[in-house]
Amino acid sequence: MFDGRKESSDPFEQSVYLLSVLARAAEDGIGERLAARGLDRVHQEVLTVLAQAGPHGRADLVRRIASPDAAAAVDALLARGLVQAMTVHVGGARQEVLMLSPDGQGELTAMHADAAAVQDALMVSFTRGDRAQLNALLRRMHVALGRREGFGSPQSVSRKVRGRDRA
Repeated sequence: MFDGRKESSDPFEQSVYLLSVLARAAEDGIGERLAARGLDRVHQEVLTVLAQAGPHGRADLVRRIASPDAAAAVDALLARGLVQAMTVHVGGARQEVLMLSPDGQGELTAMHADAAAVQDALMVSFTRGDRAQLNALLRRMHVALGRREGFGSPQSVSRKVRGRDRA
């Protein structure tokens, strides 16, 4: 029987195991919603990088995503009008700079709503206070992981945990 006051000795009830099971459930839920939009996690990451970090040269963006599918994802997003390209001249050379289009921002907003719906489904039994407490604890773990493992900034931790950054 579960006793919330102490940690379980059952390995299948320990936090790390439960976190991995829940992470897979969240990934599956988000993946299904992305697939329904004709997108996947690499597309989402491209849009997120452009939204958070601003315009990027194509090569820099593909390198930053660090996925074998990054170049194809960029091409697909350009074809759908979710990313727009502009050619700039730098030191006599031409470079293609990519930025999030208004439609891309709308798609990213919809992705965030989808993620919130997946989160709500996973946390249906939690009160608002439970959710706030869990979020605070997970954020603390996220920051500590970044410091302890030499991951760098907390913003880059999730990419590195997923194996997207090799630094």
